[in-house]
Amino acid sequence: MSYAIRNGTLDLSGAPVRQVPSPNASGAFRVKPTKLVMHYTAGGSGSGSAAWLANPNAGASAHFVICRDGTVIQCVSVDRRAWHAGKSQWGGLTNLNSYSIGIELANWGPLRDDGTTAAGKAVDYIVAAHKNGGPVRKWEVYPAAQIAAAGAVARAIAAYHPIDEVVGHDDIAPARKLDPGPAFDMAGFRKAVLGE
Repeated sequence: MSYAIRNGTLDLSGAPVRQVPSPNASGAFRVKPTKLVMHYTAGGSGSGSAAWLANPNAGASAHFVICRDGTVIQCVSVDRRAWHAGKSQWGGLTNLNSYSIGIELANWGPLRDDGTTAAGKAVDYIVAAHKNGGPVRKWEVYPAAQIAAAGAVARAIAAYHPIDEVVGHDDIAPARKLDPGPAFDMAGFRKAVLGE
């Protein structure tokens, strides 16, 4: 996968990735973003999540949604502020929308006790407690193709913006968010993106 960003748009092998523009964004970054925030959609398909984020009623967006098969959808230019972080703080910064790029991974997150999604579908899962507390429960696994695409996209973002840290929504808003959760190997992902 050969991703690059030109004028705020992600290209794959020279052609723009699928665009599903969201109106739920603010103007240009006042300072270059230095954080990459990882999320899960808590839903079904990546396409469905991107369509929801394109709805003004959603009141939220992200720069990218990455489907389980690795397909990448761009919703907001990486030159503009997406509404993905909400009330948040990290490393002395507040309102991380103004300092970060948001990537949503299509993933249900926590599952029902029987290992099925809210839609009743059986999926691969791990059993774990969240690092911020709570019960041991089942969490949907992130497929390898999705993680590979996310890493490639993140490296393209880090080549375009001075990204110095990758965090989860559960890091910047620990009292209210669980994503990307224990099924996401944050340490391994950080190393793949930033070499740390």
